[in-house]
Amino acid sequence: MKFLIAAPEFDENSGGKIALHRLCHLINTCVDEHDAFLVRMGKGITRMAILADALHPRLFAQRIARQYRTHPSWNTPFAETISDLEDCIAIYPEIASGNPIGAPRVIRWFLHHPGFFTGRANYGKGEIYFRHRSWVTPFIVNGSRMSPQILRAFYFPSETYNTDGAIVRDLECCHMIRKGTHKAHIHPPRSILLDGKTHTEIARIFKRSKRFISYDDYTAYSKLAACSGCESIVAPTPNTTPEQWRPSVEDRYGIAYGTSPDQLEWARKTQTIAKDTLHQEEMDSTESVRRCLAEAVEYFNDRDINSNPIATPKKSSI
Repeated sequence: MKFLIAAPEFDENSGGKIALHRLCHLINTCVDEHDAFLVRMGKGITRMAILADALHPRLFAQRIARQYRTHPSWNTPFAETISDLEDCIAIYPEIASGNPIGAPRVIRWFLHHPGFFTGRANYGKGEIYFRHRSWVTPFIVNGSRMSPQILRAFYFPSETYNTDGAIVRDLECCHMIRKGTHKAHIHPPRSILLDGKTHTEIARIFKRSKRFISYDDYTAYSKLAACSGCESIVAPTPNTTPEQWRPSVEDRYGIAYGTSPDQLEWARKTQTIAKDTLHQEEMDSTESVRRCLAEAVEYFNDRDINSNPIATPKKSSI
């Protein structure tokens, strides 16, 4: 079965974009019976634009080579012909509106709460929904199905975020705002702002910093800071407990939710576990992808029982 994944170009600083490209890579390298292709997604991208790409693959390839970045080491091909768009299952992130690919079957992957970024959730009937994390709000509309399974496509850049060479911590604090612009600041005046810096720059600062404060509740940088030996703190949302913030205890390893003595002690005690957990999540992602795709195929087979059921052919040679 072909899976078409609607995704913006790769951006190492965007967790959602990394996840979409990583999912494509995992399907192509770890799931023998399926193929995955990327379809460009962005403002103004319509089904007509996608069809135009497929009708003129050479021009499309030239344009993509100039304008659309992918991870150089991952297997993330593009859907380049009309045949690639036929008889497929489309995978959209929760921010995508409708079904611009026009696929007969749609998986909606909630990388964040539905409507968090756009203020709306325009989804079709008979879709199947998967969440990327347990903290994402369950959501059902138009007779669709919310799977109890978590679809993860995790990537841990351990070669960048580690404690190698972290000899002297001469920086008091660094911090990141990202999606936490509404929160009151708790970092000291000389704290280094990390927003907009590259992974290499951030990793170097983490190795020199005693403390990292994130105003973004859910950025992966909080875990990456812990893996780099920083005391990692998330500025809390008022009237929200750590358990409400991150229901899964594994997601809280190495991170203090606020600056209370209990939370700081929790972060200290679980800091080494955080790195092991990230490695395990990366390994578990392959099985998560297999299980969720199998559930999706079964769901669409049952839904389409009166039409042609989905076959699961051998991997194509495209």
